[in-house]
Amino acid sequence: MNYDNELPNNTYFHIYSDGKVSGTIFKDDEDFIYAKNLLAICSFSNHIILLSFALMDTHFHLVAECNPLNCDKFITQFKQRLINYLSVKYHESPCITIRPDPMNTRDELLGKIIYAYKNPTASGYQALPEYYPWGVGQLYFAGDYVKTLKGSLVGMLSIKKQRSMFHTMNKIPQDWEYDEKGMILTKCYVDYERVNRIFGSPKTFIAFMHTKKDNDIQISIHCHQRIIDNMTETECRKQVAIACKSQFNKSLSRLLPEEKISLARYMKILDPGYSIKRLSRIIGIDSSLLEMVLK
Repeated sequence: MNYDNELPNNTYFHIYSDGKVSGTIFKDDEDFIYAKNLLAICSFSNHIILLSFALMDTHFHLVAECNPLNCDKFITQFKQRLINYLSVKYHESPCITIRPDPMNTRDELLGKIIYAYKNPTASGYQALPEYYPWGVGQLYFAGDYVKTLKGSLVGMLSIKKQRSMFHTMNKIPQDWEYDEKGMILTKCYVDYERVNRIFGSPKTFIAFMHTKKDNDIQISIHCHQRIIDNMTETECRKQVAIACKSQFNKSLSRLLPEEKISLARYMKILDPGYSIKRLSRIIGIDSSLLEMVLK
């Protein structure tokens, strides 16, 4: 494929979740391992080619090549199975909203790959992103190092053991490998060689690693605005209710007028994607008053 400045429409997607008010999604290593394995399984079963990803405790970013239909199928399956797992384990259903954005230029694709790759460090991880355990690791431009990443063959397990270990009834590649924790090795399902070809050289990769912080901020703001714009009223009400509980430890209907204003201000700071009209409708404040106090 010719990776020039223009890419085929609706071929590459930045898939991301809302991390502003969803609360902590992944609370321990077991959750992260489940999510990484689920990512591998859902991408394989839906013909998704993963290029980059990072799972954070409150959100995640993925960059993938796929067609729009398979992208939607992947999101639906990944989201539902993740919610089912977390609901059973923690006895409450998390609010997870996922949005796919298509990319149409090579520079945008490269920028989003790097954005996902270095998101752990941007979020406070105190090491280089290649050492973050819940991302792509040391795969890009790693030379023969990738060959040293060895695990046990999935195919050596019985089908019953595979289903139990990886929490799936889906048939997965028998040449995949997994580590001592039961986590499928990232090299098995991330097409790092394609990423190397898209960037062309380590020099280009490093150059994009040093993109301006303003670019990252703009990507982050865009993501949150897109999430909010495409959320249903029910999803927004659920997010506001979660924030209300965390801030005041009571339901929205019991808030005093000044507490409602405080909540609206908190939501607007937490996620600028919320419009005044939507907040006024959900919280129960006159929109003109809310617009005045939030100026």
